[in-house]
Amino acid sequence: MLSAFTQAFRTPDLRAKLLFTLGIMALFRLGSILPAPGVNLANAKYCIGEAGKEQNLLSLVNVFSGGALLQLSVFALGIMPYITASIIIQLLRVVIPRFEELHKEGQAGTAKLTEYTRYLTIGLGLLQSSTIVATAKSGQLFQGCARAQDIVPGDSIVTPLLIIITMTAGTGLIMWLGELITERGIGNGMSLLIFTSIVAQFPSNMFSIAGGNGGAAKFLIVVGVVEGLLLFATGMYWGWAVACVVLGIAADIIAGIGRFRSKALNFAAFVVYSLSPMGSYLMLWANPTGYASYLVGKGAEQAYMDTMMSTATDWMLPAMVLATVACAIISGLLGMRLLHRQFEKAGITA
Repeated sequence: MLSAFTQAFRTPDLRAKLLFTLGIMALFRLGSILPAPGVNLANAKYCIGEAGKEQNLLSLVNVFSGGALLQLSVFALGIMPYITASIIIQLLRVVIPRFEELHKEGQAGTAKLTEYTRYLTIGLGLLQSSTIVATAKSGQLFQGCARAQDIVPGDSIVTPLLIIITMTAGTGLIMWLGELITERGIGNGMSLLIFTSIVAQFPSNMFSIAGGNGGAAKFLIVVGVVEGLLLFATGMYWGWAVACVVLGIAADIIAGIGRFRSKALNFAAFVVYSLSPMGSYLMLWANPTGYASYLVGKGAEQAYMDTMMSTATDWMLPAMVLATVACAIISGLLGMRLLHRQFEKAGITA
């Protein structure tokens, strides 16, 4: 997969489409963190932090907006109005014969249904933005937060109207960006924007896992399993994926002995997990023929494999293990020093 991705960047047409798609996705994320005019972002973030551990329907919708909804950003509504409009138009085909006729007319009819979907998207965006702004203005968006009523400050009606117009315009812009990706980029634009929103929340969700009850244990196991699945899905040798899972569990057991509070045991767990890349190279010594045939089948060049095979000497594997452990120890010590100097002094960690 990585070789295919590299080859795609060497093709001018595909490179242009990939860069265009990545640029649109970056623009989408920028709009998701840019607050709408009139919103007190500091108060919004304070209330988000206060209600961070509550799981409700609003939190679920916030995931699909990439965290933009509760911040009342320009793209706060995300892709949801378009998805809702598309579903409604699909359902109306059953009850409105004209819509079914348009669907059967081919490209011209589909274009007309797409036009209706766009109009309905803007209407739903206006309705949803009005509801969210009214809820935020009344302080009900974050119940129990002391600053909830100050997220949309002031008594003037101009500020709420400006936020509503901005969010509705953002909905239309998201719809246009998605169609641009579909027409000029790679893949389905709307699906990629949904993917971008969900992935944007992944790091914070992982840290939330680490911060809960038994969170460190869950975090180590989740990291190992996720990394293993990603390596397997991207065509890396299966030994690496298995090592990620096995060593992730082993690291969890080691750190768990000290209830995840022992710096020495946490450090040892880190060093153990750092050996996960050795799972791939171990098979180069244990089963060199199978290792070579697997990677050649995945597209690796024979010259590359010949070079790899030439390194499989008796002393190379122990040297690689020792070098990996040494690098892990150095980076772990630097990380612990950084933790002590930057975080513990600030009172972030115990």
